[in-house]
Amino acid sequence: MLSRIFKKILLRKKEHHEKFEDEQEDGRFLFSNFSIKDKWSKNKRISSIGDDIKSEFWSKENLMYNIKLLKNEKIEVNDYDTSDDDCDDNKISKYPKILKERDNSKPIFNWHLGKISVLKMLDNAENFSIGGVKYKDWDLIPILPPNNNKNDKKVHKMFKASISARYGLKNKTMKFFIKKIPMDTWVKQYNLMTEYDGEYLLAGENAVMEAMALAFLNEYHPNIAPKFYKLLYEEDNKNSSDCILDNEIFYDLNLFNDFLCEKLNTNINGNIVMISEYYGEDIFDFILRETEGFNTFLNKNKKKKILYESLHLLVKLHDAGFSHLDLSPENILISDKYQMLFCDFAKSTPLYSFKLRHLKHFEGLYSFESCEPSIGKIEYMPPECWNLLRKYKKMKIKDPMRNLNYITDQDKRKDFYYDVSNADKYMLGVFFIWVWNNGYLWSRSDPEQDHVFYELSQADMNFNMLERTKKWPDDFKFILKVTTS
Repeated sequence: MLSRIFKKILLRKKEHHEKFEDEQEDGRFLFSNFSIKDKWSKNKRISSIGDDIKSEFWSKENLMYNIKLLKNEKIEVNDYDTSDDDCDDNKISKYPKILKERDNSKPIFNWHLGKISVLKMLDNAENFSIGGVKYKDWDLIPILPPNNNKNDKKVHKMFKASISARYGLKNKTMKFFIKKIPMDTWVKQYNLMTEYDGEYLLAGENAVMEAMALAFLNEYHPNIAPKFYKLLYEEDNKNSSDCILDNEIFYDLNLFNDFLCEKLNTNINGNIVMISEYYGEDIFDFILRETEGFNTFLNKNKKKKILYESLHLLVKLHDAGFSHLDLSPENILISDKYQMLFCDFAKSTPLYSFKLRHLKHFEGLYSFESCEPSIGKIEYMPPECWNLLRKYKKMKIKDPMRNLNYITDQDKRKDFYYDVSNADKYMLGVFFIWVWNNGYLWSRSDPEQDHVFYELSQADMNFNMLERTKKWPDDFKFILKVTTS
């Protein structure tokens, strides 16, 4: 019975997440019509989870080290290395010494290197094949939104495919995840990203940034995201005589974008197609499958493994120079051997920037700060993002990237920005709670809308003051305090 109830709750949450993301893309603000600051109830349901976790798992060596790596401190100009001169953009080549010390062989993401990685993946759909099977012969199976939601407003379409590829004398079954982005969407987003040097922030999904993240991670930091095979240009009219392309356009992203503009101007439409590995299943579905048929929840050893691996994965992503900004059970993939990867990088941003737009006379490399609050799913949005949504609603700001330029007082402008690494850290803390508690403790990280979050925020995120959490392991509560404070 418990298992069935838990499944129903999870499925409702998954559907609710999709609805929330659609509303984010519409630019609508999600606030309750009442404040509960003085109305919250102290009657709490006691959690049945309370046994200590094995000390070796929660050792300082295994967990606290990774937590410390997530504590981002701003890096001043005198902290970065200026010895690299082999990059066209001198500033871009100056990576922080503190980052180089972690792995000297792997570069940190920036717009310049990201474009190069994307170019290496770009190809014509007519030419692409794997294991002797041409892409045009693949049987693409649509991936429908949860509960076949016909009101899903996402512009992209998703598919899966399975082919029997020929390698030597043997056949190997390979599974792929395919995401198709309309050409006009790609062109618009690429132009905005170019205008802002790869730092444009969207309330919706950024296909250019997603492709760039997949390409860069595939080249320099494997085992963080699924293997990325190709980024394809695909015309709707496959019989067009212009479908045979000049290969030179695939060696310059600006030329490629100009080419797409010309196609659109002549009413030729198509898609930019991302092809990546179909890896395992998301943690949401994994837990449903693991608990199916049992009147219980995921056992503690499995929970501990998920927590540790997801923490380590986020540290690796930050080491690569990315923030994810949409951490959730649906966006963390897991294999049967508990190997984990991130997916859905459509909200991701660089982790570092040379040009924070809200500071005067800025010079140096700092943690990237965003003014776009529509990140993550509703339970995962950090408190600072709810505060920004409230400010934007009051000031009638719909495009923060442009509208905030009219605020010339730098002290006032900086109040509209937050550190993206801290946002990732916060989302990880909420994910930890979801795994350990078999569900969320609060519905929104906004004290004006959620009584549990109000209670915790008033206590400086001291989880000892909740009946349902005070028996949780002390080290675990410390981690939650670090990530959610």
